[in-house]
Amino acid sequence: MIFTKITMKKNKKIMEPPLQTTEPKQNPSIEWMIFPITENWKNTVAFFLITFGLIAIIQISFQERWLTLLSAIFLFGSLRMFWTPTFYKVDDKGVEVKTPFYKLVHPWSRFRALKDDPRGLILSPFKSESRLEAYRALFLRLPPNSKELKQKITDVVLNYLPTDR
Repeated sequence: MIFTKITMKKNKKIMEPPLQTTEPKQNPSIEWMIFPITENWKNTVAFFLITFGLIAIIQISFQERWLTLLSAIFLFGSLRMFWTPTFYKVDDKGVEVKTPFYKLVHPWSRFRALKDDPRGLILSPFKSESRLEAYRALFLRLPPNSKELKQKITDVVLNYLPTDR
């Protein structure tokens, strides 16, 4: 059943597109989470040793607590992708990247190509190689040893990318 909205505008009836349908859509949606701090304990130990070592060196060098605190905030802030989880969602609307600090939604119209990477997939706004890819592309990081997930995401993404690649 389809519902339509009819409005009166200067004594004229205007039919607008359907607001909603009761027919369910069968669009695939894939969601996954990446939490790098839990993937490898050696990297986690090295991360904390180096980070707290740098903070200790700053405190010893400058002997100012406010500068040490400010340095720690900048250091942990710049490395937030390592110690916070990142949630990804690929559906018919686009790609959603969600962290505890922000949420980004990228529509499919933004992307032109899908490229494989050893640690995930790269969605590029360019049809061919470009130097700007490092700044404009979206990297979808995947868990280690997730070949099945990579294949599912590739199948879904290729359905939404333009065919004139």
